[in-house]
Amino acid sequence: NEKVTAPDGSVKSLYQLAGSQNISLDSTALTHFKAMCRALVTEKGYNVYIDNNGGYRSYATQDALYKANPKIAVPAGQSDHNSGYGINMAVFMNGRVYKFSDPNDACRTILAWVNANAHKYGFVRRYDPAKESHTGMPAGLDDWHSRYVGEPHAFYMTQNNLCLEEYIAVLENYYAYGQNHLKFTTDTGKTYEIYFVAQTGGTTEVRVPTGKSYTVSGNNHSGFIVTIEA
Repeated sequence: NEKVTAPDGSVKSLYQLAGSQNISLDSTALTHFKAMCRALVTEKGYNVYIDNNGGYRSYATQDALYKANPKIAVPAGQSDHNSGYGINMAVFMNGRVYKFSDPNDACRTILAWVNANAHKYGFVRRYDPAKESHTGMPAGLDDWHSRYVGEPHAFYMTQNNLCLEEYIAVLENYYAYGQNHLKFTTDTGKTYEIYFVAQTGGTTEVRVPTGKSYTVSGNNHSGFIVTIEA
């Protein structure tokens, strides 16, 4: 129920929720999502709409959705929504829900803003129609779905037109620990170093720096991604 002031002086909610309002996200993703929504409302005067299953989903909920519509939903255990990092956003106006891609001024404004700014808050469009061969999602069926990956990864993916599958492959194939580490500065002025450590059986040793802030994240496939903020 947090309220913010839009450019025209009106006071609006950060985002609109569907009827039940029983929607959850991973706490880190939620913090950054709220910051993104706050910027959208204060800069453009619009907010986004989240439906009942637009955030975290249990295994049972995802399983039911997949069985009901296997063309647009993924199997339980394979969905971003099961992790709490996936969020479905749309626009609610005049008593109905619109996709960002719908041809009206509000949707065009919001889509343009999200495309230009979401990475600053760690979010990426999960299923780009041009990336169907990598993601497996038929083009255009899930264009409201965003995924929190963290600011450095979202920046690099956006700048280099990579979907999540492509990005993980790039790190695995070209930026392994002890070789050329990926280093860059984001458009918010933060500098990062990122490298991949392959899984080596039951126990994997992951080298990390001392005296610097870092995270270690499994890629759910073959190893670990170390992200250092320099």
